[in-house]
Order: sequence, then structure tokens, then C-alpha cells
Amino acid sequence: MTRREALRNTALISGYALAMPSLAAILQSCAGQKRPQWLPNFFNQGHADMITEIVEMLLPHTSDLPGAWDLDVHAFVDKFVGQVFEAEDQEKFKGGLDDITQQCQTAYGKPFMECSKEQQYELLNKIDAEQRAKVKEQPNEDIYWPTFLKIKDVAFFGYFTHEKIGLEVLVYDPIPGVYQGCIPVAEVGGGKRTWAL
Repeated sequence: MTRREALRNTALISGYALAMPSLAAILQSCAGQKRPQWLPNFFNQGHADMITEIVEMLLPHTSDLPGAWDLDVHAFVDKFVGQVFEAEDQEKFKGGLDDITQQCQTAYGKPFMECSKEQQYELLNKIDAEQRAKVKEQPNEDIYWPTFLKIKDVAFFGYFTHEKIGLEVLVYDPIPGVYQGCIPVAEVGGGKRTWAL
């Protein structure tokens, strides 16, 4: 399955694609590219840099799709967590980022942002698998709060609800017209693209 197909399928399944395909299937972003600094509203700069790196790893720029950085998904995560999450969940989120840093320190002897891309991917794949397994065992968020899965949820929500994705990547028809139940998708502009609404 290609990344594009995975994005389409995710959008079909959840509408806003609050889940994501395996990190192993996602392409790496450009390694040597230096990004301009941005000032977060909610997170401290260290957490903001981590969020930026993680969401760009989840949604890298490709030749035919914009990446998380192109759409300011990192800033969306910052605002969403700061303005929508309850205070208790905000603290859990920050604590989860600190936990990722601690796991990285234990595994590689350095903080997340100083690790190579391969080390970051390896660690995040491990955390992803652990959190998915733990959520299956204990779906109650009062007992277990999976920060990495929350990062993915918010990042994909921000990505798929961005105007550019809705208009240029997904099929969007704000006034769909008359309902016709049985017609080929190709006739209504869908083709191989997923509908935004």
C-alpha cells in the first residue's frame, strides 16, 4: 500500500482520519532541511520542537502531497491542545512528551531531538506498538493515556481538515445537488480521490 492509498483509506474510514497507518509505511522527510523557528502558544520550545519533528515524520512532504510543515500542522497541534484539551489532559500530554524524551535517553543516551531519523523512527514505532497494545487491554483513558496516539489523532485531524487538503487532495463538493444512489464514482469526480465530506 502506498502512502497516498493509506491516506485515502484513512479518510474514508474515519471521515477526519483520526487513525494512521503504520509508521513503517510512511516515507521519511527530507533530513537536511532546516526549518524556520516558530513560537508556540502553549508548549515550551522543547516540546514544540518535538511536536514539529513528530508530525513531520507522520505526514512528510512528498512530490504530490504537502507535508505537515507545509500546512502548519505543528502549530495546529499546539493551539488544539492549548485551547481544546482540559487542563488535566494538557498535563498528561506534556508528561507524555517528557516520557518520550526519557525513553529516548534510556535507549540511545541522548534526547529525542539529538537522535538520528532512524533512531527516532525506531523509538516511535516501538512506542506506537506498545501504546496500541495497551489501549486494547485498557481502553479507559482515566487509567491509561496514550500520548503518542493522541499526537497522531490531533495531527491527522489538523491535516485532513486543512482547507488545502480538502480542496486539492480530497474531492470536495459543497453543494452536491440531487441524490443519486447508484452511479459510478468516476462519474461524480471521485476517480481515485477520497471525498472530503
